[in-house]
Amino acid sequence: MVLEQEDKEYTKKITLQGMSEVSSEINTSEHPYIGHRYLTGEVRVNEQPHKTYEELYEENLAISKRLSEANTQLIETIAKLQDEKNKRIRAERDAGWKDISFSAAHKIGNSIFAIDNASSILQDGIIEQRISDKDDIKVIKIILSSVEKAKSIIGQFKSLSKVHEIKPIPTFLRPMLDNACHSIENTDIKCKIEFDDNITVMGDPDKLTECLDELLANAKHWLDKPEKSITITVTNPATKPIPYFLDSANDYVLIQIQDNGCGVASHEKERIFDAFFTKNPHGTGLGLALVRRVIEGHGGAIAESGIPGSGAIFKLYLPTYKAKEK
Repeated sequence: MVLEQEDKEYTKKITLQGMSEVSSEINTSEHPYIGHRYLTGEVRVNEQPHKTYEELYEENLAISKRLSEANTQLIETIAKLQDEKNKRIRAERDAGWKDISFSAAHKIGNSIFAIDNASSILQDGIIEQRISDKDDIKVIKIILSSVEKAKSIIGQFKSLSKVHEIKPIPTFLRPMLDNACHSIENTDIKCKIEFDDNITVMGDPDKLTECLDELLANAKHWLDKPEKSITITVTNPATKPIPYFLDSANDYVLIQIQDNGCGVASHEKERIFDAFFTKNPHGTGLGLALVRRVIEGHGGAIAESGIPGSGAIFKLYLPTYKAKEK
């Protein structure tokens, strides 16, 4: 059977002879020649032969072996990385504790030296009977002041060593904040709390109270204006963005403690949380370090975001009770 069709643009001819030969030739005015000849003789089917069960089994074994080897290498790599991480952590911790030990020895040593010196003066005066009652009182005050400072340093060291002993329970914020404000109510500082709800957080009441007291005491020291004020605001839940290292799947309460003091210099905003860093000649430099460790031990975060010269703003993020129930 022959089918033939012609026009001015092209000629197409298809010849079918049984099922043994199919040919197609295309001639156009635009292309000199395009030809395809295929399916001559027997019909060809592009089909892979089926594999036997044994061949499939052997291939599966080979793939399983490669996966097992890759998994072993991955486990070994993870173990090596974890080991290197642990080594770095230990090295940093050891270096940190060396600095802490040196600073602690220096600070406590100063207090002990003052006690020793004052005691020697008092002892010599008593022996020689040349010291007056007025001088007695002065020397005794020096001794007592130095003892209190040494006790404060030791107490903060104990608190630092027990940071990991946090026992979080559902805790109401309002009573803790009220008590913190009451601790400075007999001063010339105006303390204001701006929130009404009695929000519940997951926290250790004693340690959180210690943190709030420390933050207010720190603010109190740096207030240098005639009208001194501290404002505490609470936002629940904390507005986004939250610190990147917090779990974004949880809800947090934001406690903001703002004062109208001199603020914190930009280059010191991170250092103020380091142990023994202080600009206060009478401070130990342990207070804010303790606060950060306690807050982070609760699964929260703390940062200072005030404008230098316009007052400090400490932001505390604590997980809500609801967040811990998820």
